[in-house]
Amino acid sequence: MTLGERCIDLAFQEMKAGIRANAKPFPNTGPRVREYLAGCVRDVDKDGDDDRLGLKEGNWCMAFQAWLLEQSLQPGEERPHKYRASVLEAVNDARALGRYFPVGKGYIPKSGDLAIWDRSDPKAPGTAWQKHVNRVVSFDPTDSRFVTIGGNEGRQIQLTAKAPKRLDANKLEGFIDYTQEEVERPSDLFLPGEREKVQALIERTLSEINVRT
Repeated sequence: MTLGERCIDLAFQEMKAGIRANAKPFPNTGPRVREYLAGCVRDVDKDGDDDRLGLKEGNWCMAFQAWLLEQSLQPGEERPHKYRASVLEAVNDARALGRYFPVGKGYIPKSGDLAIWDRSDPKAPGTAWQKHVNRVVSFDPTDSRFVTIGGNEGRQIQLTAKAPKRLDANKLEGFIDYTQEEVERPSDLFLPGEREKVQALIERTLSEINVRT
């Protein structure tokens, strides 16, 4: 399985477990969310070490994906980005490695890649840094539609297929490439039969999208 596919498996396990943050108006956090946020880093100090942010609450879409990455890495694999709380910082990491691809450049997303979305307000220049991230589960090249799974979506983990996503979506900015050599051993994240159930859920979701459109 590829690194991205292992991340997908673990994301579905977390979704299946019902992981979510507190409901509004309470702070956007919870026991598992604090685990996602705990590893987030920023910058490099004079000793060459990344500084832990010490976050305990707040938007956790990127922290969730970074946690999946750290849990899924195998020895010798390269991180496409660091353990970030900021989507923009993860994009900058990936760009430095040649692994960020803006939309419109011909890149075809693969299962496990990260999709980057603009969340800024054009009327408020100070929000230009605001972005969202989720992970590509499947991509249909016949019509450029794709399904994603993401954290901090309605303060929970969701298979985000309520509306079709396409490569020409207005707010889609680009993708972080999770391509790695496949690890020649099966994932141990699912019990026998569970992977088939996940695949059935993905296929059912795609079918529902086709019906709506």
